[in-house]
Amino acid sequence: MIINQPVHVHAVVEGIIDEAVVKKLFAETGVQCGKIYPQHGVGNLLKKLPDYNQSAKHLPWFVVCDLDRKPCAPSLHHDMIRSFPGGQSTGLRICIAVRAVEAWFMADRGPLARYLSIPQGKIPARPEEVDDPKQTIVNLARQSRSSVVKDAVVPSARSGRSVGPGYTATIIEFVQDKWCPVRASKAAPSLARALARCRALG
Repeated sequence: MIINQPVHVHAVVEGIIDEAVVKKLFAETGVQCGKIYPQHGVGNLLKKLPDYNQSAKHLPWFVVCDLDRKPCAPSLHHDMIRSFPGGQSTGLRICIAVRAVEAWFMADRGPLARYLSIPQGKIPARPEEVDDPKQTIVNLARQSRSSVVKDAVVPSARSGRSVGPGYTATIIEFVQDKWCPVRASKAAPSLARALARCRALG
């Protein structure tokens, strides 16, 4: 008797926060999570994407990256596909966060407000229209009633960094324990598209 084994979906992402995002998306949509490969930046991701596109001939692959300063998600998606041999995708599911995955977190306003210890009204109601979602979260944390949040998320003036020393760990904890992608997708169209692509893989 042959038993069909569940198909595991592999993923390639920019960094470890995105890795936590993919795991949450897969868990929410019933996708069996395979290996996830953080690329330490969008430059590395784009450089290696043609190789993952080749692999997608045989195994399902999921990609998450930020739009950042690019003009629009369709334009970035087109540029990615154009880099593949023959200009064709073999079946990669490419999801582009507008303008960064931090916008997806802000879309879950109530839980993020409680987590950062700030009034919910301070969080943008349309987070995908924010120019720099990551910096916005840092600025929100500056207003936190919690010194623990401030110390972790907000950089010191002398550090020269854009985020505090505990930013990554704090955001990953929020993603794992508090963030609800389905709820957040109501205020983040690019997240809704990512969830739809996940469901198509499940």
